[in-house]
Amino acid sequence: MDHLLLNGIEEEESDEVFTRSFTTLLVALIVARDLKDNFLAQDSIEEGQTKLLAYVKAEMDIRGFVVGKGWAHSVAHVSDAMDELVKNPTIKKTAYDDRLHALW
Repeated sequence: MDHLLLNGIEEEESDEVFTRSFTTLLVALIVARDLKDNFLAQDSIEEGQTKLLAYVKAEMDIRGFVVGKGWAHSVAHVSDAMDELVKNPTIKKTAYDDRLHALW
């Protein structure tokens, strides 16, 4: 997951933002599905959360619509992933502050 979340992170306004953004959306979908089927190990969920928090701190490309290419939505999609993590009952409540500060 690291290679997708951090792909081109140091580049300013590159198309790699789409890879990073849609990777976070994929994480959101997986975590949402886990709420129904409980297939992810606790360690995997916590590791995913740690990587998402690192991604949020590193991401500088917060463009919404990119003319000629579509919606980058890095902030919106990582927010979706964080929202799904909040719903997960196995995540420690103490992690809420970390997520809130990362998005802030």
